[in-house]
Amino acid sequence: MKQMILKLFFAFVFSCTITFTFAQNHAVNHSEAVELCAEEEHLVANHYFPRVDVSLTDFGPPRVSVRYSQLKNVELEDGESAWVAGYARYGDSKYNHWGCYQYDNHNAFAASDKQGQRGFYQCSEYCENEASGTPYYRNLYLLINTTSCVCLKNVTQEKRTACPETVDGGLLLELYLRRNRDPYEGFYQCATVRYNNNKHKWETLTSKCLGNKSVLCSHKRQSIVCKHKVENSFCDVGISGTWINGVKKCNNIEGILAPFRTESMSSTLYWGNQYWLGSVSAYKIQTHQGDACLSVTRLGDQLVLETDDCKAKHKFICTSDIKPKSDVHLATSTRSGTTTNEQTTLSNAMPASTIYHAVTTATTKVLMTSSAASSVGSNTVLITTACCSVGVVLGGIAIAFLIYRRK
Repeated sequence: MKQMILKLFFAFVFSCTITFTFAQNHAVNHSEAVELCAEEEHLVANHYFPRVDVSLTDFGPPRVSVRYSQLKNVELEDGESAWVAGYARYGDSKYNHWGCYQYDNHNAFAASDKQGQRGFYQCSEYCENEASGTPYYRNLYLLINTTSCVCLKNVTQEKRTACPETVDGGLLLELYLRRNRDPYEGFYQCATVRYNNNKHKWETLTSKCLGNKSVLCSHKRQSIVCKHKVENSFCDVGISGTWINGVKKCNNIEGILAPFRTESMSSTLYWGNQYWLGSVSAYKIQTHQGDACLSVTRLGDQLVLETDDCKAKHKFICTSDIKPKSDVHLATSTRSGTTTNEQTTLSNAMPASTIYHAVTTATTKVLMTSSAASSVGSNTVLITTACCSVGVVLGGIAIAFLIYRRK
């Protein structure tokens, strides 16, 4: 009898595991993902993933990074996204990538070689803070490489140049020009232009920087072979790719991504294409609601952090979805002050009443999963979940009874 009860209990637990895994591999919005990761765990922290690359500067691999091969229960196709913890707050400015610049240690109103202020995100925040205490500059320029962040109020056009394949240290730095945020504010980081068939006009939008869009370059060379020439200085180079791939392609022809949309440009672009613009937003990560949510996108074995529309539907990654053999410590503190690892050890000494409480908590988690499953219209999962819920309760009561009988 005892063996039969235990077999039934473990069968029900297995059914619950399959059900929760099924729900994780279906799309929910960000708030639903937060709820589905139970109280004992959370959506995985965003700092385990590198931010999407919007710079040619190679800063090396991130100090700590969770890769796709370290996940369990969550299956992602290449280019597919999943929710992680956190929110993004955009600043008041966008920045255009303007190629590279031969810096001569002049005209800077601020500069830093601190490691925490290198990179596009860190440098933009540093220069915005420094500029706030100075007279308003109509233009603000960032210069970035692996060793420096420099803030300028003006540049010499003759010192602008194409970038090498990767930007290192020294006096050659990537150049970004600040622009006031445009009325096409969106949930995403990189700007695009697309024809709206319903409104019969071109619109400037935002998109995930890892999206696949056509590349439109602004250039000075007249000898460039274009698939489609737009005005005299814009060239549809006939390829598509991510935003940073577009930056690299334009850099190879000594140009930059088209910095903005013009009316005359719009009249000659292909209506069926969506084109990258050279504009990109910086943002701060925060733990409470912001302008956008955060997700990771799979690129081979990499998981790259991006801003996302909180209402979009994605899979999600909980802290428990990281394989135990990971070299990244992801133990999560609970309200009782113990970690998940400690709780596993403590469970060996739990009394029957505590086991019953833990089982009912697990049932609540499964019922939440059933709600998410209903949003994707899976009757099979709902039935399995209902059976699983009843089984967990009955199995827990049975185990508690057996423990009580042994005493």
